[in-house]
Amino acid sequence: MWLVLKYKKVGLAALLSQNDMQLVFTRTFRRAGLPVVYSDGFAGRVKMAFSPAPPYAVEVLNDAVFVELNDDLIKEREILERLNRFSIPGVVFTDVATYSKKPKVGDVIKCVVYKFYFVAEGRADINSNVLALNLDYSKRIFLKRGYWKMRPKRCELRVMKDGVLVYLWKSFSMPSYREVRDFLESFLKFEKVVRIATLVELEDGSLI
Repeated sequence: MWLVLKYKKVGLAALLSQNDMQLVFTRTFRRAGLPVVYSDGFAGRVKMAFSPAPPYAVEVLNDAVFVELNDDLIKEREILERLNRFSIPGVVFTDVATYSKKPKVGDVIKCVVYKFYFVAEGRADINSNVLALNLDYSKRIFLKRGYWKMRPKRCELRVMKDGVLVYLWKSFSMPSYREVRDFLESFLKFEKVVRIATLVELEDGSLI
């Protein structure tokens, strides 16, 4: 049985890299007593897979890690209780779902959502119409860079009162986080960036 564990990484834990998180999860699984599956070899490792790594020092409110278990009788609620009891400060497990077989991580991850928060003192000076015009112009920039398949569902930008939501839908032509960030910072100042969610498709077609 494979699990998809949704978790958040905030505070000082945001400074942990993806390699650090692999060690954190391995120790947390062992301390929680979960029957995880290890790879073959002299020094076997826990069979797990990650969603695309977030940028360094960016807080994550909803990310995903996939791990294989030997026992399919453990209840999902019990798994969350065990993990949160032995997790490190700043890393909190929020949800869990199951797969009957190993998922293809590149296929089941459908979208990554970021939020760019405006600088507090500059919010009142932002003209939403000008911002919307600039965001619409971003499509032309992406097209010039070779993203010929790009449509609103590839990179969707929504203006909020306190920032901009960026939806990066999984596709061959999806622009990177850095390209979107560089474009927005060319005409706006931001206080911070947060990864809001990583949307994962389950076997029944629903998103978590």
